[in-house]
Amino acid sequence: MTTAGNTENRANLASDEGSVTVPAAVLAAALLLVLALVVDGGARLRATSRADSLAAEAARAAVSAVDLRGPTVVVDRPGPARSPPPAPTSPPTTPPAPSPSTPTGPSRSRRG
Repeated sequence: MTTAGNTENRANLASDEGSVTVPAAVLAAALLLVLALVVDGGARLRATSRADSLAAEAARAAVSAVDLRGPTVVVDRPGPARSPPPAPTSPPTTPPAPSPSTPTGPSRSRRG
């Protein structure tokens, strides 16, 4: 009877081969899906934050363009934000370069 029992146990062991493969594949697919959702969610949060910052900047620019000091509300006319820099009148001057005959370092004397 022990021989038949050993053969039966070996048959059960042979049928268990690869039983971890299916759950491992499902787990790997689930982890990949979670990773993709994390990356996509981060990109969405960055895009939302950037859109919010741009909207706030546009609102600040619009508020600064409205003049409420007078009896009527006046909106600035569109134009350049800054005036262009003035054109240079003369080229900048540079100091003259030293001549090659002028010694620039300490002189060394030869000992003989």
